[in-house]
Amino acid sequence: MLTSDKKAIANVISNITGIRCTHAQLGSCLHCLTILRNKCAHFSRIYYSIFSATPKLPKSEEKKANINGIKYVYLFQYIFVLKMLYPSPDSWCIIVTALKAMIEAYSEFIDIKHIGFPDNWEELLS
Repeated sequence: MLTSDKKAIANVISNITGIRCTHAQLGSCLHCLTILRNKCAHFSRIYYSIFSATPKLPKSEEKKANINGIKYVYLFQYIFVLKMLYPSPDSWCIIVTALKAMIEAYSEFIDIKHIGFPDNWEELLS
């Protein structure tokens, strides 16, 4: 794809989401979502799974995604990328509510630390 087209797409997505990102950052995020999609589509384990690519995020979002200084990337960072690129930021709260319900339903079996979720994950994803 031409760089000018990549920039135009990144600009449109930035306008929709309200988060400014470069075409390189957008490409990195889309690559990460492809990895997540492939893991899910091929029934791979995502619990306690380390992901192979670290998303390149705008500086304003890196701290929120807990990427600064981490050695490994877990599910939380990829969910954060989903949040960042979600086309309808106003309805993202529905996703967070469903995620919270699922985590609570399985709290006996999972430890959110094993999927990279910080204690304040709800705040960070809201």
